[in-house]
Amino acid sequence: MKGSPKTSHLPVFMLTAKSMVGDVEEAFKAGADDYITKPFDPLKLGEMLRHKLAKLQKA
Repeated sequence: MKGSPKTSHLPVFMLTAKSMVGDVEEAFKAGADDYITKPFDPLKLGEMLRHKLAKLQKA
């Protein structure tokens, strides 16, 4: 997604059960804007996404 001019502006959030340091590093190298691991609290996830999206819009 980040390599295409049509989609490079879209934020990418990774939601996964993989939590090894190497997995996180690979996600960010691939262009992820944030990395969220399971288990997660749906309410906190929503708050975090709103915050991150607002921050990305200002950038």
